[in-house]
Order: sequence, then structure tokens, then C-alpha cells
Amino acid sequence: MEDKVKESSFCKIISDKGELEADFVLFQLHNGNIIIEATTNWEIYPLIGKYGPIFQTLSATEKSYRLEGQTTDGLSFEIDQANAISWNKFSVNQQGPDPRCCSKWIFGIEAGEHLYLRCPQEKPNEVGRFDFALTNIVETPNFTLDWSQKNCTLSLCTSSSDDQYEMMTQQIPMATGFLVIKSLDNSLCFEKAKRIAQDISYLLSLAEGHLVSNPYAKVLDEQEKIYGIHVWECRMGQPNPGFNTIGRKDIGSFISSVFPSFHAKSPDEKDHLGITFEYYINAKESQILEYNFSNGFTVLERLTSSYRGVGKPELATITKETRKKIRRDLSKIIDDSKEQNLIDMEASKTLNKRIDNIFDRQPTFREMLEKFLTEYDIEYDDLMPDNIESLQDYSRYINGLRNDIVHSGKTDDTDIIETLENFITLLDRSIFAVLDYDLE
Repeated sequence: MEDKVKESSFCKIISDKGELEADFVLFQLHNGNIIIEATTNWEIYPLIGKYGPIFQTLSATEKSYRLEGQTTDGLSFEIDQANAISWNKFSVNQQGPDPRCCSKWIFGIEAGEHLYLRCPQEKPNEVGRFDFALTNIVETPNFTLDWSQKNCTLSLCTSSSDDQYEMMTQQIPMATGFLVIKSLDNSLCFEKAKRIAQDISYLLSLAEGHLVSNPYAKVLDEQEKIYGIHVWECRMGQPNPGFNTIGRKDIGSFISSVFPSFHAKSPDEKDHLGITFEYYINAKESQILEYNFSNGFTVLERLTSSYRGVGKPELATITKETRKKIRRDLSKIIDDSKEQNLIDMEASKTLNKRIDNIFDRQPTFREMLEKFLTEYDIEYDDLMPDNIESLQDYSRYINGLRNDIVHSGKTDDTDIIETLENFITLLDRSIFAVLDYDLE
């Protein structure tokens, strides 16, 4: 970890026993966790002085504290529950005995919590702009999307100027771009803006070929003066220069094309796809065959998972009442056969279980894949081996490949590289078909 910033900031560590004054530095680690390092300074003698009882309380009994303070830039903050991770007492004078003593505290903010740094001025009546920091922007050019139907514009700026937030933190990795969201009528709230930024991050991750994270955002008033900064935990990854998933296509044009329809999906569906994009990237990026295939099959399973719960397709026309009647009649036949000693107890249980499977079983991976390829009109004829002619045969082939590689670890086929290339092409077409985007 790098050295602390030159100018420290001030905060109070508060418990029900009292409060300690401290200097602090805010760290946001490479994995997105938020850590606050606070250093307290006081005279250790007399022990029963201003800080004695609090020192004992903070170091021995309590684990969660209230923090409030102010940065050297004039931003203030309050944290109701900061978790004490560790503390370390040390002498100011390392050369010999010294009555002066310092103690370094490390606090963490729980996942799901976020820190809000705010300026001392009055809260603005209207919020005119949000600047969301983005990491790992490598190949995306600057672009602007006029989203007039939502009364806002989105602009990606990939050149970062000196940032007030970065001056008081250790940002690892540093932001390499900002998504600027301007509200045309000043009606956009922070939560809606954050959802937009998350959706853009998903699509940028897909296009860039590595995880693009959004660790903090600045809130600006109608005069575009910073009012506050939101900071939250998020997952972060490493950039992978030279690799993207859309070839020579312009990433800005890709985002502009697919964002409106992607944003219109439900939050659960977008989050589901966002994770699917990561598996897709891993399937294309990995240098290990087993990883390519296992991540790729996870992509197909996630893309086809919406077809679960539809039951056996050929039984879909049978009404619920008819199913119940058939089930009762078959169960009665089994029970009668058991009473007549035609079958034993174990056979009776097995037959009843088979009846349940007929009516209630989930569709197989093959059935879901066939439905998915058909619904999205995904081309696969040029990807099939020579001895395969139908969709049913192709889904059986993909399922067999999945069983051989994922479940048995068989990758010794002499044509495995060509098989992988065709498989990756299927993933390409599947991912971008869901986004209704033409890669050609």
C-alpha cells in the first residue's frame, strides 16, 4: 500500500464512554473494500485522564463505533457503524522511553453500507449532475448519449483531471474515466443515477473484456459545484489491454446502441446478465481449455435458465386439473397392485416417483438450449460437426461435450481447438443476440 496523503484529515471516534480525536485517511482497496485508518494522539500519563477509560473501551470491549469528521477539503462525514478491525499502540519516540503515545485504528465499513462525504454548504435544492468514477477503462473512447426520453445525457470522459476525492484517499486502482450524468430538468435522484451507472459498467465490462467497476460518485449542484461524494464497496478487477469482445466495433457506438433496451430490463435480469458477462469474458480470455469450456457452459446455463419451470414441453397443453386426475388414477393403480401383491413397497415408491417426474420435472439443458437458440434465431449450422444435421442432434452434441469436459475432464480430442473456436463463436452469437446487437 502506498504512503498516506500529505495532508491528514480530522475525525472523532465515538463510543458511549466518550470520544477520541484522530487523524484519518480513507483507503479504497483493490477489491473495493473501504478502510479507514485513524491515528489517535494523547499523553499516556496520567492513565486516568481524558482518554484512559476510552482507550480501554476501544481496545478491549467494543467492536463497532460511530465515526464523524471532516477532511482537509472541507468535506464532512458520519458513519454510524464502523467495525474495528485492529489497533496498534506505539511510542512517538522510537529511540527510547517516551510518555507520549499514539494508537493506530483500522476500521472497515460493512458490505452494503456506503460512505457519504458532504460539503459544509446547504444541500442544494436541485442536483444537476452526477460524476461516477470508472476503473479499467482502456479501449473505450469518449462518447455522449442524449437520452432525452429520460431527461438526461450520459457522457463518458476517459481523461481524468485532478480529483478532490482522490486527493484525500488511496484509490487502488485509480479511476481511469468518469460517467457524467446530467439531469436536464434536475429531477434525477442518486439511486436512479447509480442504477444507470451500474448498467453502463456491465456493458463496458462486456465490451472492454474485463471488469469495469464503479467505486464512487460525486454529486454536483446546478452550478456544478461538488456538494458530496458517495463511496461504496464494489468488486474490482485488473485491466486486460488489447482484449475486447466486440472486435473492431466502436465501443461508444455499441453502448449507445444497446444501453436503452438493456436499461429497460428488470434490475434482477440486468444483474443476472452482468454476472453472465463475466463468465463469458473468462471463457474467451482463459489460457486453460477446461476453464474456457466450464465458464462457457455456465454462460449457456445462465442464458437458458429463464426456461426453467415450464415443465415437459409436450405436456404443456394438459390442464392442471387433468394432470391431477391422471396422477390420482395412476397412483390408485399402483396402490391396488401393491395390495394384490403384484408389486412390493420399493417398486410402488419408484413408480410413484416416476409419475412425479413425468409431470413436474424441470426441462433438461438440451431442451432449454433448443428453445433458446430457436427463440433468438441464433445461427448454428456452420458450427455443427459434419455428422450432425438437426437442432436436436446439435443440442445433444453440445450436451455431450458438456458432460465429457465438465464432468469427466476429457480434453484429449485431436480437434479440441477447433471445437473450442466453434463453441466460443456460439457464445458470441448468444450473448449479443440477447442484447439484440449484430456483431457482423
